[in-house]
Amino acid sequence: TKPARTKRTKERNSRANSGTTQTSKSDVLNENNTNKIQIKYEKPKDQNLNEPKGLVLQEGLVLLKNWMDVPTQNKIQKLVFSLGFNSNSKYGGFYSPLYRAKSGSTGKMNLQMFCCGRHWNSETRVYEDTRSDHDNKPVYPIPEDLMTLCKAALIDVQKLDGSIPDMNPTALLCNMYNTASSLGMHVDRTESEESISKGIPVISFSIGNSCDFVYGNDKRKETKVVLESGDVIVFGGKSRLISHAVTKIHMNTQPKGLENNAQFPLDCRLNLTFRQDK
Repeated sequence: TKPARTKRTKERNSRANSGTTQTSKSDVLNENNTNKIQIKYEKPKDQNLNEPKGLVLQEGLVLLKNWMDVPTQNKIQKLVFSLGFNSNSKYGGFYSPLYRAKSGSTGKMNLQMFCCGRHWNSETRVYEDTRSDHDNKPVYPIPEDLMTLCKAALIDVQKLDGSIPDMNPTALLCNMYNTASSLGMHVDRTESEESISKGIPVISFSIGNSCDFVYGNDKRKETKVVLESGDVIVFGGKSRLISHAVTKIHMNTQPKGLENNAQFPLDCRLNLTFRQDK
């Protein structure tokens, strides 16, 4: 016999079927205001709307494969680049953040980054309202459409793994990886003790080139998965403090149809990571 569905499960399914996060093919890109670009997600035609295509890699760690179609990826990429490369904005755009090793030495991280909502200071490893480690500029608000997309992904993830709790994103880290980029093994533990203890998830979107994502808290049992453009990976609950790394970027693996704009990098990986710091 099938176990009875909990009240929480029913509420999630109700939200998923309500149409608030579903899309129509008639959505329009608003060119006049980049912060109001309408990004709407439409699942592939061969995918049942109530059955997300994903893998539970372990409890609390879920990978949604091909979750975003290419038109949606194009809109996200255009939006993020228009913010990150806007030299006339009062808000801070892409820069190469510094890191401070345990030995006390410093160096530049092998990627470019800017944040929305709250700035993540890579030197002090705290969240703040202005970029005190770089140019003291304030950060962009999290675009409403990206927030909606994040919450839609979480609903699908929770259908696959009910142990992952809800979240209210307060910070969005936009990372851009080029040919030589990588990110060493680390644990995302700079959020508040309350956020971490509750297992509030980290939600990560991939656009552009594929990458090797390695995870595992035991070096002898590390696992590698390839994150492709359109994928979403989420870790929360029992996997909230899992060690992970981006060990390799596979160049020239962008999907056909992903637009390249001469103003922006032509061959890169864009990663959007949503977090709740409080």
